[in-house]
Amino acid sequence: MTNPDCVWAPGAMRTLLAWLGGHSRCAIAAPRILNPDGTLEYSARAYPDSFTFLFNRYSLLTRMWPAIRGPVVTCSPTGTHATPRSVDWVSGAAMLARREAIAAVGGMDEAFFMFNEDVDWCRRMNLAGWTVDYVPEASVVHHIGPASVTSRTA
Repeated sequence: MTNPDCVWAPGAMRTLLAWLGGHSRCAIAAPRILNPDGTLEYSARAYPDSFTFLFNRYSLLTRMWPAIRGPVVTCSPTGTHATPRSVDWVSGAAMLARREAIAAVGGMDEAFFMFNEDVDWCRRMNLAGWTVDYVPEASVVHHIGPASVTSRTA
């Protein structure tokens, strides 16, 4: 799955396919996601808590104090974005999902209007015994927003 505003690096999908091939309990393999300026988008995370609500990417507090974004909206418990590993959830902007896992838990819940459907889906995968893996050797550039802007003006 990928958002229309993502550009995959050459070989990135092949890297994720190889990861899925070598990790039979992995339901979702996700790449490192970069912003258009080359900075890291924090896309592999721990499950949300009250701090996430207060300091997420779109919150007023994060906009007022952008320096707090990195420490609060971080990778799964003690990880970094430098090494591959299993995480709680990954951004739905770009991911590869195993067909067998989708058959076992179903697709993303359409009851979510926007946002958090990826968190819910990854949680359901984890609860069913699958892993959600972050694979930084694969990468995409995420141009947040242009697809929705284009669709509104069309």
